[in-house]
Amino acid sequence: MKRDGRALAHNTLEEMRILAAKRMTESEHPEAVAASFGMNRSWTYKIRAQARGRGHGARVLRSTKGHGTATQADETAGNQGVALGSWQEPDAIRI
Repeated sequence: MKRDGRALAHNTLEEMRILAAKRMTESEHPEAVAASFGMNRSWTYKIRAQARGRGHGARVLRSTKGHGTATQADETAGNQGVALGSWQEPDAIRI
């Protein structure tokens, strides 16, 4: 049975990513690494691409902090612009 990475803790996934990257740099096949962790083989190919592509080594494999929700961004932006529904039609101009 394949393991779902979403059910694992972030620090556990981070350790798994680092160990998998080390094993693949030691010329172990990505499919064998995925099988040993019980994960899908596409997971190991993504890790290998991350470790190779960005050039930051193990730092890239660590999970990043989230950026918050859209409502938090709206609240911090303040009242910029006109809010919907606040516009009122001006009085008609009479000649």
